[in-house]
Amino acid sequence: MNVTGFPGIGKRSLVKKVAFHLNERNVFEDGIIYITFKHSVSKSLSTVLYDEIASKLSSEDFSALRDLAQEKKKKEKILEN
Repeated sequence: MNVTGFPGIGKRSLVKKVAFHLNERNVFEDGIIYITFKHSVSKSLSTVLYDEIASKLSSEDFSALRDLAQEKKKKEKILEN
């Protein structure tokens, strides 16, 4: 989702309230990531996302995410067969 508008009209507050509302109701089982782009992005979007996520995760979180990704791939392979 992309929210744009004039400064000071409450874009960030609106997005945070919607995100908390959806998170409390477990709408997205994998979670919600909130990233603010204050300036135009010169890096690729995937690099920016990785940097933002990596800055907020510990090494244990990375291990847990890797394990979840491997489990998901296994499930997908089972469903394909």
